[in-house]
Amino acid sequence: MSTPLSKEEAFARLGSITREMHEALSVLGANQLHNIVEEIPNARDRLAYVGKMTEDAANKVLNLVEEAKPACDDLAKRGDELGAALTRLAQSPDYSDEKAKGLLVTCGKLPTPRRSSHPSRLRS
Repeated sequence: MSTPLSKEEAFARLGSITREMHEALSVLGANQLHNIVEEIPNARDRLAYVGKMTEDAANKVLNLVEEAKPACDDLAKRGDELGAALTRLAQSPDYSDEKAKGLLVTCGKLPTPRRSSHPSRLRS
């Protein structure tokens, strides 16, 4: 355990530490340190700007997702209905190309049912 310092010794050590700190700042470049300290508010402003832009982009994406949800739900419902219709058609004894093409028209894959000179690819 060290002995307590006298008032004069404490001031002498404090003066020594202050001189060392002053020399260290001189070596590091007090101007550079000053410039760094001045840049901190600028960095804060830029970081705040980036945060605001990120928030705006996230809100835009969430709004677009909410906007698209009804169309996606409708598409999923139509897909389920199409799957059920195709299952019924495949199990039907009166399967025909015209009925299959009619389902494709319903799905929006063919503009209108039409006859083709090419063999149908719908039959397995």
